[in-house]
Amino acid sequence: MIALERVKKNAQQFISLTTLRVDEFDNLLVEFEKTALLFFETHNQHGQVRRRRFTFKKSNIFQSFGKMLFFILYYLKTNLLQQKFAAFYQMHQSQVSQWVARLTPILQITFREINVLPTQSVDILADSVQSDTTLIVDATEQEIQRPQDKNQQKKAYSDKKKHSKKHTLITDLSKKVFYVGKATQGATHDKKMADNEEIVFNFPVTVQADLGYPGWKPKNATVILPHKRKNKKYSLNPEQQLDNYLLAKSRIKIEHTIASIKRCRIAKEIVRYKLKVSKNIFFLLATSLHNFRLNPRLKPP
Repeated sequence: MIALERVKKNAQQFISLTTLRVDEFDNLLVEFEKTALLFFETHNQHGQVRRRRFTFKKSNIFQSFGKMLFFILYYLKTNLLQQKFAAFYQMHQSQVSQWVARLTPILQITFREINVLPTQSVDILADSVQSDTTLIVDATEQEIQRPQDKNQQKKAYSDKKKHSKKHTLITDLSKKVFYVGKATQGATHDKKMADNEEIVFNFPVTVQADLGYPGWKPKNATVILPHKRKNKKYSLNPEQQLDNYLLAKSRIKIEHTIASIKRCRIAKEIVRYKLKVSKNIFFLLATSLHNFRLNPRLKPP
């Protein structure tokens, strides 16, 4: 089993295993303990109603809430085979699945309590974005296992030559993710995804987009797109080139955001998890970790 206190002494190794610094982990642990205690006081690790008082015992796989938090962060970061986790933690592979199923909702509630969990509701998004905010929209893909059904294969096969699912992301210029769209088949065009999600805003905002969103006009939003050449014979004039340069310089922030989210390999690689837990939750948690790392309140002075 991985010795948490020993790993904490190696700052670079700890970041590599969890994406968090030790101080960030300790700050998150304070909130995670509150949420986990509320659950485990009334339920056991199988989700059944508890009949005895909750205490940590020597026979328990995890001796503290800190080790539980480290386990689920390590799982999100590395996306290792569950048999490897079973070997590391000296448990059966089925127990790894059960603990992942138990701890992911607890971590999700923790992120919601500290206001770093992005919404998947367009109504909440419309209310949460303030007037005159500049937002950036883009879509990101995650590879999935090749579907067995031929029709599903066609729907999931993206233009990047792989079977995937896609999410719409909306961030501000500080790289905070406000909205994560629900998973969509990889062959779906970016604009069609945004249209199907019926994104609207209650206040006037500016949205920077790429050429994947031609003609997209959500309510109360001014959408800025890069200039496009009519054909290969004509080039953009200097003013248009400058506009595109400034837009690209601003929009690069969402590319940095996606790269930060995919520091968690479970948001980048194929997810082979089989239990009935929404696979969207893994991408949401990876995005929440990104927002948490941005939060200046939780960083040391």
